[in-house]
Amino acid sequence: MIVDDSGISLRFSQPPGRTSSSLRGQSLILATSDIQADANITVRPSRDGEVLPIGWKFGFIQLQLAETNWAYYKGASAADGSVLVNYGNSLARGTDLCRDSEKAGQIWYTGAGDADSTKESKMAMPLPWTLPTFYFGDSPEGELALEFRNPKTGKLNRLDEAKLSLSFLTTLSMRDPQVRFTHLRHFTWGVTWHVRRAPGNTPRPDFPFLPGSGGSCSPVRIGPPSSALHRAMLTDEGGRARNCNEVASGAVMHPVVEASTKWQRFDGMK
Repeated sequence: MIVDDSGISLRFSQPPGRTSSSLRGQSLILATSDIQADANITVRPSRDGEVLPIGWKFGFIQLQLAETNWAYYKGASAADGSVLVNYGNSLARGTDLCRDSEKAGQIWYTGAGDADSTKESKMAMPLPWTLPTFYFGDSPEGELALEFRNPKTGKLNRLDEAKLSLSFLTTLSMRDPQVRFTHLRHFTWGVTWHVRRAPGNTPRPDFPFLPGSGGSCSPVRIGPPSSALHRAMLTDEGGRARNCNEVASGAVMHPVVEASTKWQRFDGMK
């Protein structure tokens, strides 16, 4: 069987871009429009009468490469202090690099639903075989509390500024019946939200975006990513590739908190 470049297409139907901020209860929600891509692959015979055996699988795999994630709070007066709550600090996350899958140990990305995100030969298929279109979709978001109690002053500090920046590596990949992976295409993409509280002492404040907010996406590149570490983490089953959902949950439970008895900026606000 042959999978050549002429039989592969990967197109963005919607790149990442539009970001939004809104209030939900006592939280600020940072959201973005979906990034969407669709792929088609044709598998051709290398000889007459060849069939595709059971066990070939095609789909997307995704790594998160980096995360910035902090929230800055200020008291009503300078004497109430200020706090930086950092969920992206390496002490909170433990790692920048993680595999973005539904559960630990899972390799394939299924953000668009397993049936739509991957295709597998579950019976011998006559060749050539053009796989039904399959899809990649993702819409990351963040949630931050509007208030945080300053551990040094004991006063409630209100959210004044926040930054969440995420970057990803996504591959279009195939796995043969011997569980050997080939990465056919790859691209990187990311989203940044950087907001600051609008002036005024309102209980339902606005948080307009600062410069640098929005989405970005690289061109689709042929073949595997150049980094040996990234290639290893994409398909690692030995526990080196931590699950992004578990990493994020741990960071939310154990953020790095810096507090001051006055209004001040912190070094982690980058």
